[in-house]
Amino acid sequence: MSGDAPTAPPASRLVRLWSGLRRVLHWPPVRLLLLTVYYLAVLITLLWMYGTSRYTPPPFIYQGF
Repeated sequence: MSGDAPTAPPASRLVRLWSGLRRVLHWPPVRLLLLTVYYLAVLITLLWMYGTSRYTPPPFIYQGF
C-alpha cells in the first residue's frame, strides 16, 4: 500500500458516474438523438403491429347489443 493511490468508495464512484451521465443526457444533441431513436422505435413497432396481417383487433364491445 506504499505507492497505491486511495480509491474512492463505490458509492461516491456511482454518484460521479450518475452526475456525468445526467450531464451528457441533458446535452441538446444527445437528447435529440435519443428522442429520435425512441420515436423511430415506436413508429417501427406500430408499423410492424398494424402493417402485417398478423394483428387482428378485438371485437367491438357493444356488438352484441
